[in-house]
Amino acid sequence: MIPFPNKKYKIIYADPPWKYGCWYKSEKIKRNAADHYKVTPTSELKQYKIPSAENSVCLMWVTFPCLKEGIELLAYLLIVYGAVLSHLHGYGAQAALQERRL
Repeated sequence: MIPFPNKKYKIIYADPPWKYGCWYKSEKIKRNAADHYKVTPTSELKQYKIPSAENSVCLMWVTFPCLKEGIELLAYLLIVYGAVLSHLHGYGAQAALQERRL
């Protein structure tokens, strides 16, 4: 990891390399993150020192399979969890909209 500069930030954008199992199994289509880049267990993510200023905001990318771990990571880093913003994509989202379930 590249070392952080010696300063504090009010806005932190984090995109951790979450490690989680993939439900989709295929030799042809690689959908697991570990097939594309090095993933990191949550226990190791907790070792990072985040250079946050007092009253800072953290915008963190978390997939729904890792949402619980994401909230736990924020709490471990003493960052108060505020809200989830999500988006739907793919066939499942289209079907849900057509059935007016949303």
